[in-house]
Amino acid sequence: QGDDVIEYSVEEAAIPQYRAAYVAGVNHFTITNTKESCYLRIVNVNSVDSDQRIKGAQFRLEIKGEDGTFAAFSGDEALEDGQFVVDSEEGYTVYDLVPGDYMLTEVAAPEGYKLMTEGITFTVNQDLSINAREVDAAIQDFGNMALYIRNEEGSDLPAWRSPEALKFYAIGGAALVALITILVAARALRRR
Repeated sequence: QGDDVIEYSVEEAAIPQYRAAYVAGVNHFTITNTKESCYLRIVNVNSVDSDQRIKGAQFRLEIKGEDGTFAAFSGDEALEDGQFVVDSEEGYTVYDLVPGDYMLTEVAAPEGYKLMTEGITFTVNQDLSINAREVDAAIQDFGNMALYIRNEEGSDLPAWRSPEALKFYAIGGAALVALITILVAARALRRR
């Protein structure tokens, strides 16, 4: 009593992906840990006319794990197995991205457009800025927390005179001739 003073010291260990803040009161203090995350808006645009926005693309977002493999991103509760559909010309916003490496893969192209053949990789940095890891023809602009993806008009089906289509016609025609031959031979055997 009197001059006796008891001092306490509290030190919080750093928690990855969280920012600590404290508020001191008269006989107490409060430490609040806030998860550090950011968002990214995905917008599809026409590859020729970037002012023409497109809806209907389906994507899968994956994050790289400690083992170096990508797995479905589960930070945004609105995503199911990391997948979402850009159902508006304004795009689709993915929330709660934490620092790490990501891959965005187009699962289904908008109607009348070709499917992207390669995924887009990007990194969310510790300061929550976002950078593309590699140059990709599908990336038009990576500013303002928005990723503009250029979709090329057309179909992934081969043109009717392409080598793939001609091969399909040849195989289909040969199968049809073989089937007709078998049916004619079977009918001839039954008549005997």
